[in-house]
Amino acid sequence: MRLFLLSGSRGSPRREVIAATFAIAVLATVPHAAAAQPVPTIVPPWWDATFVANERACGGAGRPAWCAQWIEALNADLRPFGDRTVPEWRALPYDRNREICSTLLPPAWCTEWRAYIRGVPESDAYKAVAARHEATTKAANDIAERAQREREVHEAPLIAILTKVTAGRSPTRDEVALLETRALEEGNHQAAETLAWLYVQGRGVGRDYGRAYELYGDLVVKGRDDLKKNLDALWPLLTGSQKQTMQQRFGPPSEP
Repeated sequence: MRLFLLSGSRGSPRREVIAATFAIAVLATVPHAAAAQPVPTIVPPWWDATFVANERACGGAGRPAWCAQWIEALNADLRPFGDRTVPEWRALPYDRNREICSTLLPPAWCTEWRAYIRGVPESDAYKAVAARHEATTKAANDIAERAQREREVHEAPLIAILTKVTAGRSPTRDEVALLETRALEEGNHQAAETLAWLYVQGRGVGRDYGRAYELYGDLVVKGRDDLKKNLDALWPLLTGSQKQTMQQRFGPPSEP
């Protein structure tokens, strides 16, 4: 139901009261505070795990990305084809031998290969590859952990403001300024939605339906279709010039 189709003449006090009451009802829900980030699951690195554990993890479809490193280490000591000093299966990569030995009638040499491949993690070639990947992985983890700590420090003030607003308290002028920065300069959707709600309610800022419409409209353009109802609720509360500006920016309001 479009608000401007409610009974009462267009622009009449009765219509404005009904529209404002309906808009407040639609927009009364306080934006949720930021959810806590999930703690990543710690997976033991493959270079510290047993052969059996790695084989189980890498044995089927959808194997983890680190399996490529483990298999590289297993293949680090392959022998060239035609080397008569070793069996031919020593020239085949791990995945190929595993495929051959998984058939219903595997070759007799598979027993020897299985015993050999379980001992490869003790070889110098395997350990060299593992040590290289361990060093690069730890360096990448250090960078990721540092970036995560910086994100947490950066997000802490915003989370505190969102929690405060959710609890029913009005933000300070500085907190509103931070919301503006995070919403407009950093594109933070939660900050923008909270700021729009504050402009509707007149909490910490002067009530400004046009500014709220603008903020909600930007979020809808970015994919927040659930906020279209907020635009419909605000449309009748805009002035004629505001409607013209918003229609030029976001297109006409939704059909009744």
